[in-house]
Amino acid sequence: MARAAAAALAELVVGSIDESSWLDCDHNHVAVEPHGDRQLIVHRKGALPAAAGAAGLVPGSMGTVSFHTVGRGHPESLRSSSHGAGRLVDEAPTAYRDIRAVMRAQRELTAVRRELRPLVSHKAT
Repeated sequence: MARAAAAALAELVVGSIDESSWLDCDHNHVAVEPHGDRQLIVHRKGALPAAAGAAGLVPGSMGTVSFHTVGRGHPESLRSSSHGAGRLVDEAPTAYRDIRAVMRAQRELTAVRRELRPLVSHKAT
């Protein structure tokens, strides 16, 4: 699916596709992980893994920037960070928290590698 989306986007914009920059991260899952001297079942709902060096994607709304991040491995957060701006009521950009404030609040958990600006927003029905 990612390759098909990249090919469609390549037809619309000038540039090349750099598959080495693609990210594969999720924000709703359960995993058994070592934390300290114990194995824990960690349920991340609206959060993403942020182990030291782990690539992540923290989205804003469809009308604001998103961030390519790298985890800092903070043990007290179970090596997690927030998934993004968090929708309040609707899909409209005004229904989301300020993504820059969210990123400032979690600067100990994750570092920004790139700021991503939306070019196209599509919602399937």
